[in-house]
Amino acid sequence: MRRVSLLVMLALLASVSGCGGEDEAKLSSGAFPGWTNYAVESQGFALDVPSDWRAISVEDVAKSGFIEKLAKENPDMAPAVETFSQPDSPLRFFAADPSITRQFATSVTVGTEDVPPGTTLDQYRQAMLRTFDQLSAIKTDVGVRDVDLPGGSAVEFRYVMALTLNGEPIESEVLQYLFLDGEQAYAVTYSVLPERSAEYVETIRRSADSFRLL
Repeated sequence: MRRVSLLVMLALLASVSGCGGEDEAKLSSGAFPGWTNYAVESQGFALDVPSDWRAISVEDVAKSGFIEKLAKENPDMAPAVETFSQPDSPLRFFAADPSITRQFATSVTVGTEDVPPGTTLDQYRQAMLRTFDQLSAIKTDVGVRDVDLPGGSAVEFRYVMALTLNGEPIESEVLQYLFLDGEQAYAVTYSVLPERSAEYVETIRRSADSFRLL
């Protein structure tokens, strides 16, 4: 699980304003009016987001210069963050609400990584918790629980992450779901400003409930 810390770093990328991503996604109507389903068949998953959320290619995210800027402003996390601009980046999907507050857009990312054969969800949970303990950017205790979502069993993490964005300190509430499918792990990560979290509760719930392995 060499990239488990990188899946945690998806919470940082979920904080970018005005950028999103998709990896050869097929679009169709979501489960609710005004929602769109993105089926990323090459990576084996599908997810609904509101239709007005912005999604662009992962390649364009890498080319935008945001990753380099984020690494420069958050040097403690630079080695992990910079990996997202590499060809083997774990980032597979990236969508953001165009409604921006304090340079911050509520966002969702999906990342994947290979795991050793026989890895259990409990083992993955423990590996993630060890990673959280090493990250100074996480400013609260990490809430963790097992959940059964329509898309399968998952581990849910909740925490607050602090970072610098365009020279300004920002804190974001992070809700992250981890799924395992054989030797593949999926991290679905939502990030929202604390003062706006209440207005996104239902949106995040609907989106998380829509996640499916293909």
